[in-house]
Amino acid sequence: MSRNRNKPVSSAIDLGLMAFLYSLDWEQRLIAGEEGKTGWSWPASMLLVTGNDGLADDLATAVAPHGTTVSRCATPIECLQRVRGTGFASILIECGGRLPLGLQLCRSLRAMGEAANLPIILWSAGIDGEQRVAAYESGADEVLQP
Repeated sequence: MSRNRNKPVSSAIDLGLMAFLYSLDWEQRLIAGEEGKTGWSWPASMLLVTGNDGLADDLATAVAPHGTTVSRCATPIECLQRVRGTGFASILIECGGRLPLGLQLCRSLRAMGEAANLPIILWSAGIDGEQRVAAYESGADEVLQP
């Protein structure tokens, strides 16, 4: 799957679809050739870190028809607690103007065994080139803009 890292995401629905398609690509969930099957399946669950109730509701609505659930946590501490022992397919961090907090959460997640290999997607408005590089260096796999 090719990704355009500079194209802004226009809505929560687009964000949800992009995040899950990215997750599919990252996890290499293609089953082509396996037991004669072709195609792919949506991941079962995603952890969304946001204080935005509307975003959480929109994202859950966007991916529900595909059998995917969105679990939400409002704080980085809650995120770190919820990741332990759970089977999330990816983590989406909505920074909401608090990019340094999102970067620190990425670093903390990467240091955890449970989340070391999960795709982490940062969603932040108005991010510039230096901030984008910092996001990738902190452990984000993708940076999306609303």
